[in-house]
Amino acid sequence: MRTRVHLIYLLYLSFDLIAILLALLISAIFSISPYVIPYSNHYTFASLEIQNIYLLLAIVWYFSARSTGLYDNPRSKLYSIDTYNILKNIFFQSVCLMLLFFIIKERALTRTFMIVYFTIVTIFIFLGKISVRLILRIFREKFIDASRVVIIGANELGRNVYEKLCNNSVGYNVIGFIDDNPETMKDKNILGTFSNLETIIAQESIEIAFVALAKIDMETIENIIEICRKHIVEVKIIPDVASYYLRNFKYSFLADIPVVSVSIDKLTEPYWRVVKRIFDICITLFLTIIIFSWFIPVIIILQKIFNPGPIYYKSERWGKGGKPFVIYKFRTMQLYDGKKPNEQKIVLTEINDPRITKFGKILRKTSLDELPQFYNVLKREMSIVGPRPFDSNEAIMMKQILENYMIRYYVKPGITGWAQINGYRGGTRDLEKMQKRIDTDNWYMHNWTFGLDVQIIFYTIIKLFTGDINAY
Repeated sequence: MRTRVHLIYLLYLSFDLIAILLALLISAIFSISPYVIPYSNHYTFASLEIQNIYLLLAIVWYFSARSTGLYDNPRSKLYSIDTYNILKNIFFQSVCLMLLFFIIKERALTRTFMIVYFTIVTIFIFLGKISVRLILRIFREKFIDASRVVIIGANELGRNVYEKLCNNSVGYNVIGFIDDNPETMKDKNILGTFSNLETIIAQESIEIAFVALAKIDMETIENIIEICRKHIVEVKIIPDVASYYLRNFKYSFLADIPVVSVSIDKLTEPYWRVVKRIFDICITLFLTIIIFSWFIPVIIILQKIFNPGPIYYKSERWGKGGKPFVIYKFRTMQLYDGKKPNEQKIVLTEINDPRITKFGKILRKTSLDELPQFYNVLKREMSIVGPRPFDSNEAIMMKQILENYMIRYYVKPGITGWAQINGYRGGTRDLEKMQKRIDTDNWYMHNWTFGLDVQIIFYTIIKLFTGDINAY
């Protein structure tokens, strides 16, 4: 079974890498053609160094596919989820190629090249996915019978597993349930009780047993595994995820003692912390070169004209581990009593706040006042995506009145975050809204993926242009 899964994984990956290579070759031929770009006929096909570009794009695709789970459980994944993951990986390719475009400054790598490449690679990737699914379906129908499955546990969890297996073309043939509950015995899909497991496996030629017990009885689990091993039946245990905070765990050993380590979030793993840091640096440097190098000076000039006084606002916030740091923003408020902005008493900003200058309203509405925080990102004090940092005084207060508030300090704060794009932005005195904001940020940390960060950035950009009712 495991060999079959690896073969399917390699089949999907091979088709995708071939699609990338074909798209790259076609784009290169199209871009250096004198009929498309007159001056480019001085460039040879070899001058593009296709092999090096392909190697880079292939490596990016492999790691982005791994981080988004593109090839995980290919037989049981919904088409909508698969499509979403493909689009995320193509987005990573676009970022990588655009960075390459500006770094090497090769004239033959034009906008035409990129447009053609991403159009073709998108088409080829989707065609490849459809082709692999058809190949596997035909192969399965012609040569391999669907795996015969039994579900141990006819409770709500087991019924949910049954629906998922039956509603998707995943190559499973669910024979029925095994359960000891007398209330479920009238169900025609009940094959028998736990005591009949060995007989049912032999009579029904069961290949896979899904164990979906709401309350885990280790003795029962051990008996099930022992019987299944005797008959070479693969066992898949479906955990009851009613306990929210036990979803992220990994196995390790303390000498010869097995240990289950429960982590607060995926970002406690060094690998993903490094990946997120590299992503932060690449995006920040890319934006600095392309946009900030000329756009921020324009804002500074306008700030001096329309909002005389200090350009930046500095405030002490809590960062990772609860350590204080100084956050930077473009100043958007008037100065009172000759005090510096960071010396003024902290008062929550309100709609039509009289302290906000006219130019400050524009900066706040478009979130451009947050741009200096990319400097905090380079200083390793913040990340592009993460829970928004609170003022130190606010943090002390919220720590005492809000549940699970301190969980947010296991990670770096962010310029934008899951709570912000879901409407929980800005200050509020409503305790319920404050708690929902904390809960939303905690959800982000428990469910973090590299693709989720990209999704948050994407929606943040949309809100920059469409406006945010909570940006005031």
